Amino acid sequence: MYYRARRPVQVNAEHQTRVDALLAVADKLGRNDAGFAHSLANNLRAWGKLSDKQLTWVDTLTQRANAPAPVAVQKVNVQKIQDLFAVAAQKLRRVKVSVQSAAGQPVVFTKAGAMSKYSGQIMVTDGGPFGANKFFGRIDVNGDFFGTSKADADVQSIVVEFADNPAEVAGKYGKLTGGCSFCNRKLDDNRSLDVGYGPICAKRFNLVWG
Repeated sequence: MYYRARRPVQVNAEHQTRVDALLAVADKLGRNDAGFAHSLANNLRAWGKLSDKQLTWVDTLTQRANAPAPVAVQKVNVQKIQDLFAVAAQKLRRVKVSVQSAAGQPVVFTKAGAMSKYSGQIMVTDGGPFGANKFFGRIDVNGDFFGTSKADADVQSIVVEFADNPAEVAGKYGKLTGGCSFCNRKLDDNRSLDVGYGPICAKRFNLVWG
């Protein structure tokens, strides 16, 4: 029985250039992103080209790796946000909090995963899909907030306000949107609407309710 030898794969030169640029900076990425970068390179070697979606990710990861290191904002202490997440993490596997700035900008706090290069830190974004969101910065394990160029004075202000009084800021968000800042569920009773979040989330985050 004879088998026809597979023809050598002809690699798209433009795709190769973009992948080479990604691989050159892949060591600056977190473990998950770096693994994804190498899987894209393997796909290119196997098939000779990448899909439009894959190419978009090549460029996204390259930009992420080349992004300048975040610069510390004004000297502020936001350790209370880390403390709040630590309390909630005792009862929840995934902690996420949504607030809104004075200018109406959504600001979302989420804990980085164990495989991230920022493991244990809190990511501050606009809540958009991963890879397409606005990254405002991160709060490290010591409570220091490091903002990117996207974290303007409006965003910085709500981060500080949330650290100073999480119950008040979360309550304002709930009253404004009708949804809980902590679980994103609709507030459907008068007391929860009056407080701005529900009794279950209040207990999970050790906040006053009632």
